[in-house]
Amino acid sequence: MNLKNVEGSFRTKANGTFEYRTYIDGKQKSFYGKSEAECLKKCRQYLIDYNREREEANVKANHVTLENYADYWLLTYKFGTVANSTYDRLENSLNVHIKGSDLGQKELVDVTSDDIQQFINEKKQTLSLSSLKKIKEILSPCLRYATASGLISSNPMELVVFPRNDKALTIKTKTIECYKDKEIERIALTATYPYYKKNAKRYRYAPMFAFILNTGIRFGECLALTWDDIDFVNKTISVNKTLSTVKNRDKDKDKRNKLQVLSNPKTYNSTRILPMNKVASDMLSEMKVRNSLSKINSNIVFPNYAGEHMNMRSVQETFSSICKDIGVEHKGIHALRHTFGSILVRNKVDIKVVSELLGHTDVKFTYNRYIHIINAQKAEAMNILNITPILTENIRLSAQG
Repeated sequence: MNLKNVEGSFRTKANGTFEYRTYIDGKQKSFYGKSEAECLKKCRQYLIDYNREREEANVKANHVTLENYADYWLLTYKFGTVANSTYDRLENSLNVHIKGSDLGQKELVDVTSDDIQQFINEKKQTLSLSSLKKIKEILSPCLRYATASGLISSNPMELVVFPRNDKALTIKTKTIECYKDKEIERIALTATYPYYKKNAKRYRYAPMFAFILNTGIRFGECLALTWDDIDFVNKTISVNKTLSTVKNRDKDKDKRNKLQVLSNPKTYNSTRILPMNKVASDMLSEMKVRNSLSKINSNIVFPNYAGEHMNMRSVQETFSSICKDIGVEHKGIHALRHTFGSILVRNKVDIKVVSELLGHTDVKFTYNRYIHIINAQKAEAMNILNITPILTENIRLSAQG
């Protein structure tokens, strides 16, 4: 496109400035100057830059593959703007599911909706709904940006249909796991074990597990707690940070592949004030005593012996060992949080209240997470009517008559 192909008009503004108004690729553009010649000069320079950028974009698009562009997009627009754990999750989905695939190695400009749909249809045979959603988290914003920046003419993701539930999938999303009532009692009881006499290292942290059972706090949020987050007078807990394990991206300074980092909570709603029941308060008081007996002087509520944040993997292994000791099936520390939520739902606590206590993004997410319990409650509610015997008797008499 050059100036000869551009039609426009001049007008003089009240202050004597000239304006040249035209349309370039359907969008109105205005160029201002002290004279008509200056306006045209600015328009000409704009077209030179515009054509060069468009040509460079076409050159890039004709040689870049989808997986390489997704790599570029992820590093440029997500690194440093999302939580480290979120970035690691997105990067892992890209590396495991897209890179190396026929779709990933296809040139960006040649990718069609049919290509992506076929890719998703194949993945439906081997992946759960949760994993498919992670792929969508990469492809949708990545291709949307490629479209907006002019690298591709239209977004192929707009016509792609993703499964909305597990029904059409071969691999089902892992169902929520909770501890049974008797298992809860055994886990809670370990918090009373005299750790300083036996299994010191293992049972010193047992109050933590009873604490999670009584607050529904996330594992990372629990390890990040400091004593200034605890208000014993008003019986509240301030959740305002989380500990997470992320990929080490500075391998020159540290040989470990994984690092623990302290960051903001998982979502906006994750920052919250939790009421503290008596058991939770007692568990925190017990940790104060145990930290003192171990001569640990730290502001961290659940510290290691050096007074620093505990290693998440070590705590998970400790909990696994405790479960084995007491004869409880190990379902993971996160199952303690789910158990808390399920107990509230079973006791008919309003789902919005449960969602706020758990720090979920929205009520819909909480509802879907505990739908199996809600459905059981619906069935129970219908049985309360208990008019079946009356109907059965009337039907019998009607048949006899």
